[in-house]
Amino acid sequence: MWDLPLRLAHWALVLALGGSWLTAELGVEYREYHFWCGYAVLSIVLFRLMWGLVGTRYARFTQFLASPPTVVRYTRGLFAKSTAPGHGAGHNPLGGLAVIALLVLLGVQIGTGLFTDDDILYTGPYQPAVDAATVKWLSGLHHSNFDYLLAMVGLHLLAVAFYQFRRGQRLTRAMVTGRKPMVEFGGEAPIPLATRYAVWLRGALVFGIAIALVVALVYLAPEPVYDDYYY
Repeated sequence: MWDLPLRLAHWALVLALGGSWLTAELGVEYREYHFWCGYAVLSIVLFRLMWGLVGTRYARFTQFLASPPTVVRYTRGLFAKSTAPGHGAGHNPLGGLAVIALLVLLGVQIGTGLFTDDDILYTGPYQPAVDAATVKWLSGLHHSNFDYLLAMVGLHLLAVAFYQFRRGQRLTRAMVTGRKPMVEFGGEAPIPLATRYAVWLRGALVFGIAIALVVALVYLAPEPVYDDYYY
């Protein structure tokens, strides 16, 4: 169902996002670690965007991005006893929307973080590229957006619990093993080992490209400005 590169990216995002929050709370001594966690999050987001185009079936956006009528129909039947046909494997229509919402919020968080400056702890690598008013606005958005991100994570955990106890779908187990035991896959044959190796190699290549893009982004950042910079 969910391939190994996608599952590794999911759990790496959990660690990187948690690390970003923790290092921000710990203060200036962990400033560099905060930025490294942010770069890790950016690498994972870039990987997910690319993997949504070239990944395996259930990782692709075309598999789980549904039309509004489909989302409405699925939502209406959400509390029915049976699982809606066609939504057993991979993300369901609501889950697909959640993926996009999370990617957007993560993109905003990372993008604004590149320009932040709180005059105390953090100065983003691209802070010198914009004027003081823009820095102030982006810094405020960076802090407020994190609250929305936390709310989205909380909603995600509630949804996992709902599907676990109401619908009998062990999503956490599926994101570890890659399979939903309760889903019938229509008699599909097991994936050959050679094919799995090819997927792993492709995933490593895509993730390598994502990391290279982040390294290039940091390398191309303007020189920091150390003279007076007030809002």
